Amino acid sequence: MTAPIQARVFKCAAELLGGQGHLCDRLGISPNELSRWMTNEETSPLLVFFGALDIVLASKEGFAAVFPSRRQRAAEVH
Repeated sequence: MTAPIQARVFKCAAELLGGQGHLCDRLGISPNELSRWMTNEETSPLLVFFGALDIVLASKEGFAAVFPSRRQRAAEVH
């Protein structure tokens, strides 16, 4: 099953920037906050989420990782 969108966006943004530390620095957040949002323990503030989403949407690979096509989703189910 696919992870919730918040977790996928933060995970992908961190990977694109070279790690969670870089994402925390870029967004001005603590590693503990990021961890809670990546595990869906809490919902992030919208502005922080949108910051991570901007990073993802700026990358074609990031967009495809977070928003898989119908064909990719179907393959995950089977």
